[in-house]
Amino acid sequence: MFKSRRFVIGIGVILLLMSLAMGRATAGSGGPAAPPAQQEAIDAPAPASVASARSEGETDEQEAIRQAVQTLVARWSDTLLQGSGWLHMVTHHTRNKDRVSSLPNGQAIPLNYILETWYRLDDRREVVEAITLMRSEEGQPVQVSTFRENT
Repeated sequence: MFKSRRFVIGIGVILLLMSLAMGRATAGSGGPAAPPAQQEAIDAPAPASVASARSEGETDEQEAIRQAVQTLVARWSDTLLQGSGWLHMVTHHTRNKDRVSSLPNGQAIPLNYILETWYRLDDRREVVEAITLMRSEEGQPVQVSTFRENT
């Protein structure tokens, strides 16, 4: 499951969508929502290699968004994931205060936290091991997760 290329690409989609949302939230009222280079990439058509069949009931707007995301993920993975090595990602998560979630051990997940993940990729760009550190905004450890050889 985690060794597939889709997992790595899925991570890219999640990070891309989160970074776009964070950029809009922090851009302020005077600045553009995305820099021109990102806007150009969003407007680009999806290459045939990443375009998939349109889902039943999908609107033209949803189709355009799906294809734009697929294009950005393909560009991201082709640029960043060029063989074996470590991929390091840090994301800042903010959540709605009305939603309370807990970890498997019962500990409450902080409303705002930092997630730092290291992925080791093999020559086929598949994840062979990973470590994820969840910390509060103050830097206190919340959870550590590891993955190695599909476990």
